[in-house]
Amino acid sequence: RLTPPLHGERRRFAVLLPRIHEPQDAVRIAARIFETVARPLELDGQLFELNIATGIALFPWDDQEVDGLIDCADQALDRAIEDRGGVQFFSKPMNALSDDRLALEDSLRGALERQEFVLHYQPRVDGESGQILGTEALIRWNHPQQGLMAPGGFIDVAEQSRLIIPIGNWVLEEACRQNRAWQDGGLPPIPVSVNVSAIQFRDAGFADCVARALAASGLPASLLELEITESVVMNDAAEAIRTMRV
Repeated sequence: RLTPPLHGERRRFAVLLPRIHEPQDAVRIAARIFETVARPLELDGQLFELNIATGIALFPWDDQEVDGLIDCADQALDRAIEDRGGVQFFSKPMNALSDDRLALEDSLRGALERQEFVLHYQPRVDGESGQILGTEALIRWNHPQQGLMAPGGFIDVAEQSRLIIPIGNWVLEEACRQNRAWQDGGLPPIPVSVNVSAIQFRDAGFADCVARALAASGLPASLLELEITESVVMNDAAEAIRTMRV
């Protein structure tokens, strides 16, 4: 029985082309595959539209072994996915970027234990009265070699490796703890907002994590705001609503 992929799910398959005369032959075949796959598919009365991205590696220029050639094609596919579809040939600089990504992921894996993350807080201020209405928690990474890194330098890698879940949980706990500490210090109660990754939001333990962060800090739930993107809700509105009601 043919089953459609879940929302946001990616499935990969490989095509071996033993008789092509030039690289553009591979592009033409990829285009034909795209035209076929992109046609709307009806299953059980529901209409599905699939997106496709293609990574191409060439023998013998990119690699002369099967495993190496597949790895090169896989790296090219990752780049094509980042570019939101289309066709991407493997290139040597891409291999260097892949090595850099793996090194960054390795560093990320121990960053929580080494207490290398820190939160900065950006206030929301009333333009007329100057009163602070709330604050947003923004994560930074004290990288051992590269110094203080903004989220743009590591969040994509954290999401692809699913390290975003423990990192995001730490952000929730630390933001709640800090907001409670401000109140205990005599500051007026203001909400703190936390950006939530789509991967973290869809994790089965997300609601429990929010509850634990509030309980551990003693912060009232009304003083914690969770910011999620529209795409999170639109991908599966019913499931998103159930999660938010919990």
